[in-house]
Amino acid sequence: IPYMFVFVPVFGWAKGFGYSLFHAVSAFNNTGLDLLGSHSLAAYHNNLILIINTSLLIITGGLGFITITDIVKNRRPGQWQMLTKVSLMMTVILVFGGAIALFFTNLHINITPLEALFQSVAARSGGFSVVDVAKFSTAGRFVYIVLMFIGAGSLSTGGGIKTSTAYVITKTIIGYIRGREARGFKRKLPEKLFLQSVTLVFIAILFISIGVLLIDAFEQGNTNNPLYHEPRYGIEAAIFESVSAFATVGNSFGITPYLTIGSKMVVIVLMYAGRVGP
Repeated sequence: IPYMFVFVPVFGWAKGFGYSLFHAVSAFNNTGLDLLGSHSLAAYHNNLILIINTSLLIITGGLGFITITDIVKNRRPGQWQMLTKVSLMMTVILVFGGAIALFFTNLHINITPLEALFQSVAARSGGFSVVDVAKFSTAGRFVYIVLMFIGAGSLSTGGGIKTSTAYVITKTIIGYIRGREARGFKRKLPEKLFLQSVTLVFIAILFISIGVLLIDAFEQGNTNNPLYHEPRYGIEAAIFESVSAFATVGNSFGITPYLTIGSKMVVIVLMYAGRVGP
């Protein structure tokens, strides 16, 4: 419904409703597809209704169905499962931490706090954008890649290695440094869980690394893809493309339409691998 306040005045009732339904489904399912052209949601970067509605849908879909069910079923936070607490905590940390990092690393493009917040939300598998990611600083693009790689919650509509995996690895490393057993929300984290998480991350990095090498090899002689050979990008473009595909985010430097058939096949395989899950 909030989308209709944005699209109906522009496109009329029939087309406006269709656009509203399409973008609502796309946002909740962390698909990242839109009907607004090659610049995604850039034309609406100051529209609070669209930005907030899209962000809430992406976050809700990215929490995971078990988490959503647990929150609805058990109204008291004390009754929530550990997975629910982890998903919510990691979402808050990544969304706001990512927004702060993206804001201060991209001051050169006059990014606003609202735009930085939205891009932080979208990076975790949402796929939409209100600013050109290719114009981010190197540090900004690095932050974006990390957010994409971590992704959304377990059993959610989003991709990535999942917030629970990142949480387990982080807590275990902190516990090891402090010389204590790994614990999360007053519960011991089994060593087996840590090994499973590390294995998942290793497989993800392996898939992405192979994808980077193959895309870089295929694009070396591709004169139809001038964006790939810009000095400011280098192999970073292949890294960004591979992580975005594996995490099923859908963002790009703009090189995707110009990729060779070989590179497109690599991207397809990465998307399937990321969606099925290591």
